[in-house]
Amino acid sequence: MLYSQRPMNWILAALGDWADLRKMEEGLLSGSASRVRVEGVVEPAKPAVIAGLAGRWRGPLLAVTPTGDSAERLHQGIRALWDNAEGGSESRPVLVLPSLEAVLYEDVSPDPELVGERLIALDALLSGEPAIVVASGPAAFQRCMPPEVLRPARLHIEKGTELDREELISRLVALGYEREEMVAAPGQFSVRGGVVDIFPSHTEAPVRLELFGDEVESLRTFDTGTQRSLSELSSCQVLPARELTLTAEVAEQAAARIEAAAAARVDQMEAEGKAREADRLRERAAEVVEALRQGTYTHGLEYYLPFLYPEEATALDYLPADGLVVVDEPEHLGDRYRETLADLQEIAAARVDNGLLLPTPSPHHLSPEEAEGRLGKHRRLEL
Repeated sequence: MLYSQRPMNWILAALGDWADLRKMEEGLLSGSASRVRVEGVVEPAKPAVIAGLAGRWRGPLLAVTPTGDSAERLHQGIRALWDNAEGGSESRPVLVLPSLEAVLYEDVSPDPELVGERLIALDALLSGEPAIVVASGPAAFQRCMPPEVLRPARLHIEKGTELDREELISRLVALGYEREEMVAAPGQFSVRGGVVDIFPSHTEAPVRLELFGDEVESLRTFDTGTQRSLSELSSCQVLPARELTLTAEVAEQAAARIEAAAAARVDQMEAEGKAREADRLRERAAEVVEALRQGTYTHGLEYYLPFLYPEEATALDYLPADGLVVVDEPEHLGDRYRETLADLQEIAAARVDNGLLLPTPSPHHLSPEEAEGRLGKHRRLEL
């Protein structure tokens, strides 16, 4: 009976007694930047090896694989094992970190659900919880907000505590949430008297909190279609709706950098006889600068992340000291990452040349050499 209900328990239990798995663990624990290479692990067995190792590892695990498709397959395989294990995915979240890739260069904001997936994965690494996060090379090596920016941006709401409504509204706006009459999609919030509805970027259902004075009297999820309650909550966490946050200081500094860079680039384009392209860039840059100085989010602001955060942070910087990186097919990963970078650079160069984008002070992705250097700072298992 137990076997038919949770067949994967036997697989994880067997892996726990596997001598080679213990050897991997011992090798990885031999130093803070250990590197262990395991040959001959076929693709169907990789989810089991990673799940088995994660079950013995106390900190988070980041698995980096060559493509988005291989990341999805690996994520599904590991999740199938953990969902059927004792405690299920509640005991060890299995998450995927998606990549933005070409969306960054299209002058549009990424879908809030995509942002939510990325932020909940980064938050899991940052929290140091025993989570498993799977990412493609472009996702793992893409620039993101620094950990020290996300850490204080997490909003924790607890039933029975005091919470000033106006401060909450200001905080939600700063986190990139849009105020609507009624919430219908992630990244939105609404206010009706003492009732505040929030649709976090990383949850499947919105949250309704009712204030009695400054006290959170009720906290529950609800259905956007029927407006009926789904479940009572004792607390909830709200992550940013964007992969950046606009504090007054950060916004003003970024506005000044963009203004200066745009002026220099416009002069260069006019000297090259590209008057139309220069006008196009001048207009777009002015729009971004104005939005930043007003503390508001404009479409495509994620592209300007290098102007907001000069630190070149990636998902690797979210791993704590006891974190582990599993690299799937290192050689294939490197080759595919170089191909992806070449494609993205071609897209970016064309849009920059047409005045649709302002060149950034640093790339949105680490170079292959930089990626290898960042990987070398962590305990690493190569399959």
